[in-house]
Amino acid sequence: MIFSTVIMLATLTAVPSPAPAMESPAAAPQFVRTPNANDILLAYPREAFRDGLNGTVVLDCASGAGGGLTDCRVVSESPAGHRFGLAALRLSTRYRLQSPPPDTAPPTAKRVRFGLSFATSDD
Repeated sequence: MIFSTVIMLATLTAVPSPAPAMESPAAAPQFVRTPNANDILLAYPREAFRDGLNGTVVLDCASGAGGGLTDCRVVSESPAGHRFGLAALRLSTRYRLQSPPPDTAPPTAKRVRFGLSFATSDD
């Protein structure tokens, strides 16, 4: 069977850092760039793609300079043992977070947590 479409969904949730009780929580950061279909296809684990296997991964990353993600770690991967976590780590370099306006103070590094779903479709 040939899979004609590769779909990847991503959601983003900010990971709160310890803060004083009176401080309001920060809004979830927004992606301004995400992997394209070709990036996803190249990262999709070959055996999983061949077998029509779908997977989900949760990554935890630091927000770096220029909106890039650094120090990414796999929090969870399902199903385990099919290299979806490694694929998500490779794709993490393709994400960019929205940068704050230039007239604001430089942001402190924050951790962000987001999920990626890998799915094949033969539509």
